[in-house]
Amino acid sequence: CSDDHPYLVRRNTGKPGYPILEEPEWLPIGQTSPGDYICLPALDGGTVPHAPASAYVLGRFMADGWTVVKTQRKTQRHRAAYLCCAHGEADTVREALAEADMLMAEREYPTVTQFSVPVRSIPFDEVGGHARTKRVPGKVMSWDREARTAFLSGYLDGDGHEVKPGVVTANTVSRELAYGIAHVARSLGKTAAVYAYERSSTDAEIQGRKVNIAPVRYELRISDE
Repeated sequence: CSDDHPYLVRRNTGKPGYPILEEPEWLPIGQTSPGDYICLPALDGGTVPHAPASAYVLGRFMADGWTVVKTQRKTQRHRAAYLCCAHGEADTVREALAEADMLMAEREYPTVTQFSVPVRSIPFDEVGGHARTKRVPGKVMSWDREARTAFLSGYLDGDGHEVKPGVVTANTVSRELAYGIAHVARSLGKTAAVYAYERSSTDAEIQGRKVNIAPVRYELRISDE
């Protein structure tokens, strides 16, 4: 939109993570500042029944799942999907996979438990297979409230961190995923904000391995208020 397009805005005079909001006012978008809150419509969500366990697994996949394309016998290629979690969360994920009829092989690593996920259960064309391309499938918003609640719980169980009672934050490098999760949260009556932070460096080290990280991370802040 153009800089003079009006939005209903609440100025934020607080610090990052500790907002102090002024009364709403209509402002041209060009006059807003980083940290201000822009009011967005709350989407109602649908009523299509969907198995909560399956929705929960898809939410966990959004947080900690990925896909790879494997080659067998030099010519045969197939896609495989995986989901990982902390060892202390393995029972919860295992039970959800079993209830959704998705339980396959699992493997223990020093820091995580890895589960193989049936390829048929993940709509790859809709979710993206890598951290930067992940997005919430549009059909999630058509699901009934119970399924959307399970989906959001799955995502936040994987990536969320409770900063205080009723307030959870999560981080992702996918802009589409951040705003998609925010839409789902708002459809459940929650308040959801998305913050973008530029990193000073894209080089990092994990367990002695040098890795490249995305230049921007998106922080979700979801509140029951």
